[in-house]
Amino acid sequence: MMDENAATLGPAALRNERRWKQLNYADPQALTLANDIRQMKRWTASRLEWLDTELARRTRK
Repeated sequence: MMDENAATLGPAALRNERRWKQLNYADPQALTLANDIRQMKRWTASRLEWLDTELARRTRK
């Protein structure tokens, strides 16, 4: 799902960055769209793993 959204929004994100130059304002190496998507995927996977663990722990009580 994230890859499909990134593919759809990618061209608009590039136009937005060219116009407003805000992604790398504070740290020129901080974010690209691809890095942001990778970070979002890692966070989502970590969150889902945590939820699975918590739900399993709570159902064992």
